[in-house]
Amino acid sequence: MSRPPCASKSYNGKNCLEILFFKFLHTPAKAQLASFKVAYRIAKCKKAHTIVAEELVLSAVLDLVAAMIEESAAQKIKALPLSNDAICRRVDKISDNINDQLAAKMSGNEFSLHLDEATVSASNKDAYLICYVRFIDNDDNIVEDLLFCKPILTNCRAHELFSLLNIFFQENNLEWQYCVGLCTDGARAMSGRFSGLRTLVQDVAVNAKWTHCLIHREVLASQQLSGDLSCCQNCLKLLSKL
Repeated sequence: MSRPPCASKSYNGKNCLEILFFKFLHTPAKAQLASFKVAYRIAKCKKAHTIVAEELVLSAVLDLVAAMIEESAAQKIKALPLSNDAICRRVDKISDNINDQLAAKMSGNEFSLHLDEATVSASNKDAYLICYVRFIDNDDNIVEDLLFCKPILTNCRAHELFSLLNIFFQENNLEWQYCVGLCTDGARAMSGRFSGLRTLVQDVAVNAKWTHCLIHREVLASQQLSGDLSCCQNCLKLLSKL
């Protein structure tokens, strides 16, 4: 099959096809930055990508720029990559960057972990392992942040939970020797002395001290409250949601 006529032509060492692809596929740096800023705001609002970015934000900005500045400026706004797939990629990259920053701050510093297994549906089929971390960074600031939230794809046994945690440590070059604290609820898979997640973590983090979550203990104690203390139920329900 013969090549298109423009494929054989060249300009400054590049054939016409390369120039055309670069022209139509290249996104200016300012447009990339604007796309990331929009994706960051959408992620914080927790709204649907397609409706908010492509159908609402881009259309509104085009109308505003065309009315307040000029139509030619509005044409430049159309170069913003705000499609559903583009915003998804931006949110993933922002998430990865935040994760890398947090892992870098943790590196070389002692830290403690707070682990919890939670479900997000009434059927209890969608289970997640949630991990929070607390440590003192190099500027002597106390940092407390969400380390990860990963779906539990198999079952909620201690070995599966530890596998999720250990894989995350390996992927982010975190060392168990700096783990000095572990907090969980009283479930057997979490706090079992012989085969629970607590024991598996302490096998690799010999300096880690385990504590039973205070909020979980308060919830357990509230189940046996007398009628005179029934007014505390609302406070305990609020704490359990936190």
